[in-house]
Amino acid sequence: MRRVSFAPLAAILVYAAALRVESLTAQFGVSPSPAWLHAIQQRAAPLVAGVHPAAVRWDPGPMYPHRDGPDTRYSSDPYTYLRFARAMPSFYAAHVRRDPRAQLAGALTRKSSLPPAGCCYN
Repeated sequence: MRRVSFAPLAAILVYAAALRVESLTAQFGVSPSPAWLHAIQQRAAPLVAGVHPAAVRWDPGPMYPHRDGPDTRYSSDPYTYLRFARAMPSFYAAHVRRDPRAQLAGALTRKSSLPPAGCCYN
């Protein structure tokens, strides 16, 4: 029986999680809540900054105005959704289109996950 060490996998996963926290902190700033995320962002982001690849750079996200509060880097408030909904000419008219490559990848995934004709059905 082979013995597998999970230490390298655990190290890779911890490093990836730390990079993700750093990227979110750099793009959107330190989140005031929940408290556990706030603590992680304040402590982890400066530590990870010294070990992430030199070519990697995360630019801050754009600022979005909000009707009932200060401008933030988050665009997911109800007023933003309402503004997008009012701009749509019809119910099914999306204001943002997916990349054609993403549409093709989705179609190929759906097609390849179907069982072959005549298989599994009586």
